[in-house]
Amino acid sequence: MRISLSYAVWANDPQGFKERLKKFLKIADSHHLSVVPVLFDDVNVGGAPELGKQDDPVPGVHNSQWNPNPGRKIIEDKSKWGSLENYVRDITGTLHRDKRILFWDLYNAQGSGGMGEKSLPLMESSFRWAREEGTRQPITAAVWGDANDPMSARLMEQSDLITFQSFESPLIVQARLRACENYKRPIICSGWLKRQSGSTFADILPVLSEKGVGWYSRGLVKGRAQLYIPDDQKAGGGSEPKVWQQDVLWEDGKPYDRKEIELIKAFNFIK
Repeated sequence: MRISLSYAVWANDPQGFKERLKKFLKIADSHHLSVVPVLFDDVNVGGAPELGKQDDPVPGVHNSQWNPNPGRKIIEDKSKWGSLENYVRDITGTLHRDKRILFWDLYNAQGSGGMGEKSLPLMESSFRWAREEGTRQPITAAVWGDANDPMSARLMEQSDLITFQSFESPLIVQARLRACENYKRPIICSGWLKRQSGSTFADILPVLSEKGVGWYSRGLVKGRAQLYIPDDQKAGGGSEPKVWQQDVLWEDGKPYDRKEIELIKAFNFIK
């Protein structure tokens, strides 16, 4: 499981945060699941993160309350970076030998939300902070835009294993993979699945299987994030789309499409 952490929650109660994270790792391990924590995130749908009761999802809107982490104001104010450094060091240092963590994903969708290369200094600093804590697990951050641009190249140069995200057709996934293969390191697709764009289990799994690439699909159970709703649907546009964008299970655990579950169970690496 790939999970997003929150700097704001850690800053409010570092010890409680770590205790809850360790509890999550224990629960995941009891189900034979490894965990990939994500420390920072530039996706900016729901606005700046705030502590306390969170707003309810906007009806009919995909992922309407997602927050950036830590948010533009802190990223652009280097006087606040001491606390960000403590966050990265505390989490990675505390769990630097924990075998339940498969790898560290330091920064999701870096540069999105209009940040561009303003996110690059924090991303590079995060790699350094985590490495100085002696983490035994691999460290990475996923390429999500143009895999050939300078920021993506810098990201892949620093990563122990190459990760990328793509929610497009198999042809585009194959093009991303060609760029990733130049670094001669293990590759994992850490985010995909957008059924209406050709990013389906039937179309994408054969590509990843042939290339020997591991993967994490986006979403699991239909819930508050509303990932099953298409991201181009407007508010109030209906709560049950004909084709889910993401997620694979209904609230009661039944598959959205049983054929997808069969493909997941049958997946193996050809390469």
